Amino acid sequence: MSQYGRREYWDERYTRDSQPFEWYQKYTALKPLLDQAFPDKNGPILMVGCGNSRMTEDMNDDGFSQIQNIDVSAVVIDAMRKKCESRQKITWTAMDVMQLSFPDQQFSGVFDKGTMDSLLCGDNSTANVHKMLSEISRVLKPDGVFVCVSYGQPSNRMNYLEPPEFGWSVTVHTVAKPQTGVSIPSDNADVHHVYICRKGVAAPPPAESQAAPQTSA
Repeated sequence: MSQYGRREYWDERYTRDSQPFEWYQKYTALKPLLDQAFPDKNGPILMVGCGNSRMTEDMNDDGFSQIQNIDVSAVVIDAMRKKCESRQKITWTAMDVMQLSFPDQQFSGVFDKGTMDSLLCGDNSTANVHKMLSEISRVLKPDGVFVCVSYGQPSNRMNYLEPPEFGWSVTVHTVAKPQTGVSIPSDNADVHHVYICRKGVAAPPPAESQAAPQTSA
């Protein structure tokens, strides 16, 4: 799995296989949580590590009007830009999540599905994840929300997400894994964890965990 942290791996993968691939969960399964996290569908959303997932397209079809997508792989960005050229206000940019070129406080929401997990598979993982989260906190508005979908349990992931310098409080939700999909090593065989990080909100009681409403994926 160490290759997941390398740009070259993703360029080669997307060159070899251009078919849409959905990591972890589809939009339908995450929609109840995203509706709570991003109630203003007209607000600017940053999708990090977008890949060739249909998440952005499905969100756009459901009313999210401004989504900026970034990925470290220029190969997949070029392909998605061509595929979605008719979608207004949806942009695609090759960019490293550890070094965002956006100004401070630009986005009302940031969404990640697997990017943090990928960095944790690579070299210098702890430092790289800290860079990623610092950049995400920087570009979030003072009341913005960061949603991170991960296979990692809170006992591990909260260590990365909770430093007070990020200026957010974290609540943890779970979503049952779909019956089919990618098979990768996991801390829990039955669920994915959704970390909702809200800026400008007091921290919740320790070890808060909620299950997402069940929907058909």
